[in-house]
Formats: sequence, C-alpha cells, structure tokens
Amino acid sequence: MKTDIINDNVLDADDTTNAQLGQQPRSLQSPDYTLHDSSMWLSQPPNAPTKDFFQDNLPPLLSTGSSLTNANVENDISNDDDIQVVEGLFDYSTTPIPTLRNLQVVPDLRTGYNSGVGQEARCKLDQYITTLYQVLSHHAQNPSLTMKQRAKLCAEGVLWVVREAWPEAAHFWKTTASFKGFFQSEMWRNFPNEAVYGQMHPSYCPTPRQLTVPHSPLIDWLPWPELREKLIEQQDNFDVDLVCKIAIQNVVAHRTTSSSVPAGVAASNNNNNDRSSVAQGSESTKTTTKTTPPPRLSDRPKRSSTTTATATSFRVWDLCLLEEKAGFCPPVTSSTGLVYTPASAEVKAIEKAYGLEYSNFETQKLHPRFFETFPTLFVASAVSHYVVQDLPVAVEVAAGRGDILGAPQKFSPAAGDRLQTLINRVLETLT
Repeated sequence: MKTDIINDNVLDADDTTNAQLGQQPRSLQSPDYTLHDSSMWLSQPPNAPTKDFFQDNLPPLLSTGSSLTNANVENDISNDDDIQVVEGLFDYSTTPIPTLRNLQVVPDLRTGYNSGVGQEARCKLDQYITTLYQVLSHHAQNPSLTMKQRAKLCAEGVLWVVREAWPEAAHFWKTTASFKGFFQSEMWRNFPNEAVYGQMHPSYCPTPRQLTVPHSPLIDWLPWPELREKLIEQQDNFDVDLVCKIAIQNVVAHRTTSSSVPAGVAASNNNNNDRSSVAQGSESTKTTTKTTPPPRLSDRPKRSSTTTATATSFRVWDLCLLEEKAGFCPPVTSSTGLVYTPASAEVKAIEKAYGLEYSNFETQKLHPRFFETFPTLFVASAVSHYVVQDLPVAVEVAAGRGDILGAPQKFSPAAGDRLQTLINRVLETLT
C-alpha cells in the first residue's frame, strides 16, 4: 500500500502554514489591505462593489515568488487499496493572483467563504458540500496534519460529493478539469490559509460576495467570477442545482487554432441542419452586450484562437455523450484521478479537426441559451461567440434514455456514513 500522498514540493510549508493558521500573514499587513475581523463580516451587510473586482494592473495580493506558490499534487487519488496523489491541482504559479481593490473586503485567512454553514441547504448538492465541511472541520485545526494530508482529505471528499450526489455529471466535470476547481474551492472552505489562497486559479478565486454574503456552497463551484456574484445576489430566486445543470449542458468547447476542417470529418458526426447561431442571440442578450467588457483575469499570454462569428464549435456535453455512445466513460472513483481526456476515435477526430480544448477555465464560455433560461444572470464575459453545431447523438441519446444528466440526488444518512468511513480510512493510511 502506497502512502506517499503528495510530493515534497507541494504546499511544502507544513511548519510555516500550521503556524499561520488563525494568524494574519505579513503579506496582508500593509496600508492597502486591511484584514477584517470575521465577526464583522457576519454581522454587517456587504458593500456592493462599484468597480470590477479583478484588476490586471495591480500587484498580486500574495507574492507569486514565494515558495508557497509552487504546488503540485500527485496525479491520481487513492482507491481503497492504493493511496496515490493528485497532481497539478495548484499548478498556476505563473498566473498573477487577482486582487480586490477599492473594496472594503479582503480574504480573512481564518474563515474562507461565507457559505452560510449551519443554515438550511438551498439545494441538494449543498447538503453534500456542507456535510463534507462538517466532517473536515474536525481536522482543520489539527496541527499534526500537514498541508499535503489536508489536500488528500479534501480531494477524496470532492470525489465523494460527486459520486454520491450526481455521478451522471462526473464525465463532464472530469473532461473540463472542473474537479481541480472544486478541489481548490473546498481547500479554501475547509483549510483556509495564505498558501491555499495563493494557489487558487483566478477563475475560482473568491469574489467579494463569496467572502461576505452567506450563499449556496455550490455557487463556489462555478468557474465564472462575475456570474457567481450575480447568482449570489439573486440566489433566493433560483434553484442553484438547476443553474448548474443548465450550465453543464451549455458550456462550449474553445478553439485554440484556426483549423481547416477536412471534408467529411464533421459531416459524419454532426447535424448540419440544426445549428444554433450565437450571432443573433436572445433579446435579453442584445440589450446587455453593450456593457463594457470586464478586465482579463490574468496576464497569461493567450494562444491563437478562432473566435469570429463564423467559427464553429460544439457543446462539451454533446461531446461527452458521443464519447459514451462509443463506449468510453470515466468512472467517478478515486483511482481514475480528477481529469479525463476523451479517448474515442469520433471525439478525438472532431477535437483535432477543430482544435478544441476543454480544460482551460479561462476559455470555458456558455452558449447564449443558458442566458435565455436565466436572463437576469447575464454577464458578457461568460458568453461564447462560436456558432454551435449540434451533434445528433444528443437527440438520439435523449430519445432512448430520457434526461440522462438527471439531477443531484437527495442526501441520505447512509451517504454521510460512507464519507466518515472514507475519511477515517484515509487518515489511517496517513499515520
């Protein structure tokens, strides 16, 4: 049985980090950043931001040159008999950390999100995420647990949430590397400290409302910061489970190159007579797209891409269905890791012909159909501008099996027992 959980260079600040828990880090002790007492956050209403909260031209909140910012967690998560590691979950040291400017909100490294833990769950997935928090909170202040061991517990917990609550969504979330974002969010919720905050991807870095307003924990799993802000503002008006489901069905694959599509490649897999053009958009989209585009989330150099109104792409969910039709589907088990690369010949051919990518959070955008369903959540920065070509497999599969994505399952005490057993087993392997 392997017990090497995470490489030595992963968040390798055991003594430093444990000493920092519950303390104000030096990097926040400056006139520009004031660490608010967490009790103030819970008792006072949040200040509505007057400017975009992500700024490209500011120095990072945390030093990207710190030894705490080079984290690599091993590539696989353990199964019952093989404790291995998840790698690359915090591998974003070259990306500037977003900062919060002109706002009276700064991350409190002792509290993480204001997820309203203890309040009634707003949706089904919230019950699982909250249960994970309740179990891991018993270990948050345990000085004997290293950061690597906390990461191990958290990664196993994220897999448990999806396995128990919504296994049908696992294929999409693994294909889009969403599990990595979920892992980072849950590390910040359960084990908040400077090292964890410094390694969060800009797309998952907490926004002002995530830090100050009690909200559905599931919102923290969405990779669009501005959309999270709007959803927290209006969360009482929405079924967050449903918002998440419609988002899964409408994420559009990004194109990294101006590929010349060979004749016949798309014809055998796609329905050329049933296209959804984003050039027109909905009426609600037309009235909102005049807003100033938000600043970039980072200064990371962008790869050449095809983003004109004539460029064709596909919904990632449809590609997942095509992959499953060919007999390929990643199981949501520990040993399979957090990311899945399509393996079927059909999907690989489309991916190569169109230069598709799925796992870059900064290029994951939503088809306008999502905002037609939820017009008050519209944010221009999250809209895909590709002409989406429907795959007939989506219609075929739906006709044969109905709504195969389904919805999150209601939480059961048995699921909680399985989590506790899982955590206990992992702890035994760490000692």
